[in-house]
Amino acid sequence: SLVYDDRGRLAEITTGTGDEARSYAFAYQPDNTLDSITDASGAVMQFDHDAAGRITGLGLTGGRSIGFEHDANGNLIGLTTPAGERHRFDYSATGLVTAYTPPAVDGAGATRYSHDLDRRVTRISRPDGVNLDFDYNDNGRLIGIRAGSDNITIDVNPTSDHINAVTAADGGILRFEHDGPLLIASEWSGDISGRVEFDYGLRFEPVSVAVNGAVVNYAHDRDGLLTAAGELSLVRDADNGLIASTQLGNIDDLRSYNGFAELSAYSASHGATELYSASYSHDTQGHIIQKVEIIDSVSHTYYYSYNVNGWLAEVQTDGVVTESYNYDLNGNRTSVSNSAGAASASFDAQDRMLTQGATSYVYSPNGELASKTTGTQTSSYQYDVFGNLLRIDLPNGRNIEYVVDGLNRRIGRKVNGTLTQGWLYQDQLNPVAELNSNGDVVSRFVYGSRSNVPDYMVKEGVSYRIISDHLGSVRLVVNASDGSIAQRIDYDAYGRVLSDSNPGFQPFGFAGGLYDPDTGLVRFGVRDYDPDTGRWTAKDPLLFRGGTANLYGYVNNDPVNRIDPDGQLTAADLPGTVVVDGVIDLFDPNTGQNVSNPANAPVVPGVPNGNLTPIGPTLPIPLVPLDPGIDLTDIFNRFYRSPC
Repeated sequence: SLVYDDRGRLAEITTGTGDEARSYAFAYQPDNTLDSITDASGAVMQFDHDAAGRITGLGLTGGRSIGFEHDANGNLIGLTTPAGERHRFDYSATGLVTAYTPPAVDGAGATRYSHDLDRRVTRISRPDGVNLDFDYNDNGRLIGIRAGSDNITIDVNPTSDHINAVTAADGGILRFEHDGPLLIASEWSGDISGRVEFDYGLRFEPVSVAVNGAVVNYAHDRDGLLTAAGELSLVRDADNGLIASTQLGNIDDLRSYNGFAELSAYSASHGATELYSASYSHDTQGHIIQKVEIIDSVSHTYYYSYNVNGWLAEVQTDGVVTESYNYDLNGNRTSVSNSAGAASASFDAQDRMLTQGATSYVYSPNGELASKTTGTQTSSYQYDVFGNLLRIDLPNGRNIEYVVDGLNRRIGRKVNGTLTQGWLYQDQLNPVAELNSNGDVVSRFVYGSRSNVPDYMVKEGVSYRIISDHLGSVRLVVNASDGSIAQRIDYDAYGRVLSDSNPGFQPFGFAGGLYDPDTGLVRFGVRDYDPDTGRWTAKDPLLFRGGTANLYGYVNNDPVNRIDPDGQLTAADLPGTVVVDGVIDLFDPNTGQNVSNPANAPVVPGVPNGNLTPIGPTLPIPLVPLDPGIDLTDIFNRFYRSPC
């Protein structure tokens, strides 16, 4: 329900009834600017404004606050974190960002931006001294990015403005074919080769995806909602369209939801044998506070508690504390206690982790993790100019290298220089096939009920159901015919792998990311996540447009309830969760999942906002808030929208 005050201003949003009701109350200053938002728990977000109505301060729970400074033209020139560290932005006379300067740290300076008279970015000068130069054709379309040997070339169709091909820094070529506005094929050549084709129905809905000629068909109901994906059938609740059950071979699953469209129970069975089940209880803020999970007839009950900021504080397993966490004012995890032991951590003014326990960390001038050392054991990390992790040298002498395509997707993995596997993609984030060292397709992945992890895969002619938890973390991989378990993975709350019965059998891990068992890192979109530290190895390329004042923090320290499949979005909430801290939920009716994008106001959960895709292709270049002149994401969004 919506309540308005006597001046017609929104005063309260309430969803649910009785003890389960969730409400947000809004208070205003005499000039009608928003003064505060109070949630159902009593937590208050306070807004301060200047005489021009611009926000100058954001008061958060736990005594934290974020400060904002503006120039006379309204440009944001300073952001002060809850820890008191100031990030600075400089502008040209025409209001374009010319520099971003983080808090002072030795060896880490400003990122500078140059523009042409059409307000297009022409150069980005990184703190390490490397320049990225941008080339455009006569129509103003981006056709190349030059950065020493790391060059990207873009072949633009002069008639349609579609992208014909993108050539990556290593010479690999990604070609595109279109039928009018529709993408009908992507084809890779180079270290990784393969072809993915798309076909569409009368309403332009995707009806098939083919990998090197092997076709998976899709079916939709009259509302455009997915009802079949290959061998997987989906049954939906007639009242709300949420997925009630799915079936693949002899494996069925059941799902139920609470009044906020949050998953309350899930079970998967092979015939009469239950393989996995989980039930969830939530608080008035939508946080999961209890999970009862049964695997292989063994039940465990998990209790989750959060601090006043909503950050995960403690996990109890069957009544025993198994994980605990503490944080500083800006969300850096200062202490951790888990199955690996207890450790304290330290950070610099830019929120880069310097130490955790006996391990020390060193960063590049750009803020990327360059090395970590424990005793005499050192791992080294190398990146390209676009922020992609390219190589890791491990203490055991092994080196892991990654192949990246022209859209900055990880498409290959090498060990000691030899290609071991590759991936083809159906969109910017989701691999649709895995290749072996010879380039042959060994696994095909089919997505249906979730947007961030496949429902099943076909490997060596056998269909395997991928059973995942509410986050999309793979828990069981099961032969869909005979019910035998091919792989089981267990995690802690921050995604540390506690056990893996068959490493490498399939590539997905915590929250559906690409998991590398050699490094322990999980790839989400444009960044790599380290479950041991609970943070990213590099800054958010969107800077503060990611929705948090900590550029390294993972999902605002709420890994039980949120995911970030892109690596640069505001942490995506699970179905039904509303976040009023600067984000808006978008509902994907194909999957029944909500995701969060930056906004300035809350919305009612579960209300469809159109057929919105929760992810989109981006070019991971350091972007600055509120400056369309250097927002290159739109360039790639314009030409590459996946049909799936």
